[in-house]
Amino acid sequence: MEVGANVFFNSLGVNVGVKHFFSPAQRDFFVHGQGAYLFGVDGAGDNVGLLGLSGGYRFVGNSPLQFDLEAGIDVLLTPGSSTPVLAVPAVGLSVGYRF
Repeated sequence: MEVGANVFFNSLGVNVGVKHFFSPAQRDFFVHGQGAYLFGVDGAGDNVGLLGLSGGYRFVGNSPLQFDLEAGIDVLLTPGSSTPVLAVPAVGLSVGYRF
């Protein structure tokens, strides 16, 4: 499980998500679901929700560094509406450190 803060264009937000690995060592292939709430996305200061679903691969070597490469789709929703405002492809690369 992950909890954090994010930036989407010029907006700040909070997010929660889950990654499920198909390997007990938490490496190789995974699926990732995430939900976020973004504050003040447009010039009118409207807030929006963001839902994301992606799949990816975690590269782990002998060092404590790990790299996640993922691709999927993000859907923006306005509060009080289930109609998507925008659906866009999403690609991400993240670097992590194993303790």
